[in-house]
Parts: sequence; C-alpha cells; structure tokens
Amino acid sequence: MTSIKKDDTIGTALDLGKLGSSRLVTGTVGRKDKVDFFKFSVSGLSNFSPTLTGLKDNVDFVIRDQNGSILAQA
Repeated sequence: MTSIKKDDTIGTALDLGKLGSSRLVTGTVGRKDKVDFFKFSVSGLSNFSPTLTGLKDNVDFVIRDQNGSILAQA
C-alpha cells in the first residue's frame, strides 16, 4: 500500500504563499514519490525560473493556473 503525502495531488499542493524574491524549496521525487505539487501566487506579471538539481532521470515540470489549465511545461 502506498501512502499519499500532502503534496501528491493538485488539491493537496504545498502552499508556498505569495512569491516575491528568490525562494528555495527542497524535496525529492523518485520511485516511491513520483509526484509533487506546489502552489503559489504572484502580485502581477512575474518571471519564474525554476532550477532542478541532482536529477538522474527525466522529469516533467508543469505550471498551471488556478483553474488547472496548463500555462507552461518542460
């Protein structure tokens, strides 16, 4: 049986609050924890430059709006 962590679904995404300057968020994604969701807000038009380190395999990175529509993906 696999337990579901708080950040494993869109509905239970880890809330990072309102972003302003740089923010460091650490975590792992692997065989046992394949998905993590985070949510945040910005006050207006903003640049967002995520950095993923220590990757040993391919990952998907998706940004969605408050309705779940995909805005960007890599």
